[in-house]
This record gives sequence, structure tokens and C-alpha cells, in this order.
Amino acid sequence: MLPMPQLFIPDSALNFRRLPEQYLIVQAMRRCFDDFRRQGYSSHQALYFAYVLQNPNPHGVATSVGEESFYQRMTEYLRQAQNMVEHVIDRYLRPFAGRLDPHNAVSNCLDPIAMLLMATENLQKGASALQRQRHLEAMRQLAIALQLFAIETVDDEAWVADDLSTIDRLSWERLFIQNESQYLWVLVELETNAQVNETIKSVEIFTRAKDRVARLRVLRRKGIPFKEELLSCRIAMVEQRCFFIYAVNRRKRLLSTLLKLERGRKGTDRRGWKYVVVATQEGQKPLRLATVGDVQVFTAHTQEILWQDPLFMEADRSPPNPERSYRYKDHKIVGRFHRPDNGRVIAGSAEQLTTTIAQHVDSLFACDGVNHHLYRAHQILRYLAPLWFPHRRIIFKGVKDIALPGYGVDWDNPQFTNQLKTWWQSQL
Repeated sequence: MLPMPQLFIPDSALNFRRLPEQYLIVQAMRRCFDDFRRQGYSSHQALYFAYVLQNPNPHGVATSVGEESFYQRMTEYLRQAQNMVEHVIDRYLRPFAGRLDPHNAVSNCLDPIAMLLMATENLQKGASALQRQRHLEAMRQLAIALQLFAIETVDDEAWVADDLSTIDRLSWERLFIQNESQYLWVLVELETNAQVNETIKSVEIFTRAKDRVARLRVLRRKGIPFKEELLSCRIAMVEQRCFFIYAVNRRKRLLSTLLKLERGRKGTDRRGWKYVVVATQEGQKPLRLATVGDVQVFTAHTQEILWQDPLFMEADRSPPNPERSYRYKDHKIVGRFHRPDNGRVIAGSAEQLTTTIAQHVDSLFACDGVNHHLYRAHQILRYLAPLWFPHRRIIFKGVKDIALPGYGVDWDNPQFTNQLKTWWQSQL
């Protein structure tokens, strides 16, 4: 009898180092790189061997991709690191974009060897602000690229996307009526009373354009603010009722995974999706807006129908998220998706969220931490901004030869944080 294939659990094998620690690794890599070069190794070999020696995992192995593949992949991760930095500046820190724009020598460099040399050059006493900026940002770019390499070494983004495609196909086979869908208009009336904490006053659904237009006329005439969404809903039959479900792809992109790991949490939700229960219908009765009870029923149905081989449920052992708004509620199922790979089974983390349409639109339109954009923006401000554009050196305690360029933005000063928060609100 053939032995059962062994499970490979990506998040258990992950060898991620947060940025200050990664800076120490970069400096140690430079020393190793110079040693190998003096012994006659090629620059690509020296870079690869320096990485391998300085980044062992718990089993003593860093990677086995080889020097040419490592060089090519690091070139790509440097490109992604630059895109991430530019995205964060433009999307979340734009009021200070002029101060934070990357140094040209760094933003134009996709050569990991050149970046290593730039990041570890000996700055002379009295170095200019631009020289200090080039030095720090080269260190930052290379460190981010190494973090991305660590993530993708154990759980490639292509695997994640492929697994989610398979899970979506399984959902059509197991949960939803194939070849059937329904467009639903969702009309959200916004709260105008400033004394009320919640932003969403009411949510209505429409299947007929004529009913929706009539309601819009009333709101416009009364000057009531509103938001409107058109959702393509899948249909599931549960307990003799039709459930109208809007499916949201929550695949964790690399920046989201990086941010989560920098926050000290585990990146166990890379294969993520969300089911928004929009409405239910019994027989020929009119559609009814979904309730929390409907979410509980549908979640139990997915546990029974969808979460079968190759999806396997696990107990949720993640600690509570202290930054999550008390107003946001959903039902979560976590587990593993098993995929065969070269004589083993990759057991990638998977996470399903289920919530009501009212909670979903609140996460889109609220003006507090329930809003997903504001929630992410606050995390960027708290965790990434001080690391990527540091104002105080103490955050890199123990890292020698770090000279700050002086971006002039104190991320703890209300003068700057309030300016950012006002701008975030204006973008909603």
C-alpha cells in the first residue's frame, strides 16, 4: 500500500522577519557577500550563498532555488517593493507625497546586487540628506523584497490564486444553483444626524428598476444622502428558501500579507472569500432583506455542504484583533485547502467570512473604523509609515549605521495624523 502523502503547511514553514530584524540580516549578507567575492565566487553566487547562510529556517534550510532563480526572483520582488511603496504613498499618505517620494537611484534600481551595495555602503560623517535617503531607502527596498521572497517561497501567490479558483468552482458545484444569478439594487440611506455613531440609516433592495427610480426620486427631493450598489447575486437553496448571495474575493495580496505579518499576526487568511447574504425568499413571496439569523443558517449550510474534501475546517486559534471595530460582525470559518504537489499535499490556509448586506455596506460607506479603507489606512499609519519613512531612530535599535534622511513627518504628532485622517475622510 502506498504511503499517504505528507502535508506541507505553508504558514508553519514561513520564515518571516520584521523590518528592523531584516535590516540586520541585510548587513550580515553584505559581509558574507564580500567574503565569497574575495574567494572568487561570481556575484550571483555570492548573493545567493549570503542569503542562504543568513536566513536559515527552523530546519536549517533557507531555500533551494539556486543562484540564477534567486537573482531573477529578487529582481521581480524589488519591482514589487517599489510598487508597494508608491501605492502606500499615493493611497494613504498623499498629503505628504512630496516629502516621501523615493530617491531616484533607488526607485530605478532592480538589480539586487546593486541594491545590496547601496544599502550597506559606508556613509561618511556629514553625509547629505539625499545620501542618507538613498542609503536608508535601498535598505528598505531590499528588506521588503526579502520579506516578499520569504512569503512566496512557502506559499506562492500563483498557488493561492489557483486554489481560490478551485474553491469558487466547488462552490458552484456544491452550494449554488448553476447558471442562475440575479441582479439586485441595494439602496443605502445615510444617517444625517451627527449625534448618531452609525453611518447607515437603512438598507433597501430592489429587483425592478421602476421601484428603485421611484424611491430615488423621494430621497433626492428630500435631500437625503444615499449610496447605491448593483450586485450580481448567486442563488442557493437552503431549507426550502432561496438565498441571494453576493460573493467577494478576499485573496490576500502581498502587501496585505506583509502588513499583517508586520503587525505581529499570522498570515493565515491568504485564501479568503466572503459571502454577503443580501436577501432571502420563500416560494413566491417578495424578497426579504437578510438578517443575522439568515447568516447563521447559511453559514451552517456551507459547513455541511462546501467544507468537505479538499476543504477541511479547523478550530480558529487566532487571538482577537484589537483593532477591529466593535460594530462589525461576521461569521468566520477557517481551515485548510489541500492540493497535491509533487508527491506531497500543500495544506494552504483558507478563510470564509459570511455577513449581512447591512454589515457589508457599512464596511464600504461608514466614516469610522468599520470602513475597510479607513481601517487599513490606520494600520498603514501605525505600522508601515514609521518603518518605511522613519522619524525616530529608536525603532531600529541595535541596527548600526542607520542615518535617517529627515522626512519631516512625525507619525505620532496630532498635527500630521489629523491632516491624514481629514484627507482619508475626503476620499470616501
